[in-house]
Amino acid sequence: MSALHGQSVPLRRARVPAEAYPAGAGKKGPSTNPVAIAKRQQNAENNLSLAADMEELFEHVEAQFQRMSDKYDKKVQYFQELFYQRGLHTVHRREKTNAFNTFKSTIAANRREEGLPGLTVAQIAADEDYMKQYHDMTEEERTAMIDEHDKTKDRQTNAIRLSGKARYQDATFVFGQITMLIQGLRDRVGVEGFCVLVPGPVQGMSWLGVWVHPGPGAGERSVHGKLQLSAIKEASTAAPS
Repeated sequence: MSALHGQSVPLRRARVPAEAYPAGAGKKGPSTNPVAIAKRQQNAENNLSLAADMEELFEHVEAQFQRMSDKYDKKVQYFQELFYQRGLHTVHRREKTNAFNTFKSTIAANRREEGLPGLTVAQIAADEDYMKQYHDMTEEERTAMIDEHDKTKDRQTNAIRLSGKARYQDATFVFGQITMLIQGLRDRVGVEGFCVLVPGPVQGMSWLGVWVHPGPGAGERSVHGKLQLSAIKEASTAAPS
């Protein structure tokens, strides 16, 4: 903005022709490092091989779906859904913390403490020193590393928020998540509202006694209650713990 006779007026920007910016200007080209070139070539070959193997697998599975459809007199889609539901179930039940991800997180944390930039998984995998360090670890060392990683993650997730601002942000974030979920339940199931009780004082958050959300579509009746804890103490102490 520019001041002109006491008024603010927008500055005119010089128009630069598109020809002044050649295609690809400012973008880094692929690395010319021999190791990186070999890695790219290997990845390209692996991707082609993987695509061919997956196509063969899908053809086999689809043939099995058709065979089972004929055998049990059911639609192919029925067996497709059973198959993919089992796959999703397996994915959700798999162990979330694995050794290499934990090793990567440990390397990243150590580099942050030393003031160094982080590394991607690909960069760590391409670093011979890091990979030698990982492969040289015994099973006991990997188990101990995973346990320490899980404990640290637990502490970060469940640690008491010390400042009032952090507590307020944490609570409002959770309230937002609950609201989003309850709106979905209203559309799918018909749940119209909910009430969250906090049966004891919450340090630094005197307003957090009852939080009410009567459900989407309530218009002016929608209340995000900010009732004082003193107003619900009797009700909360009378309720079974």
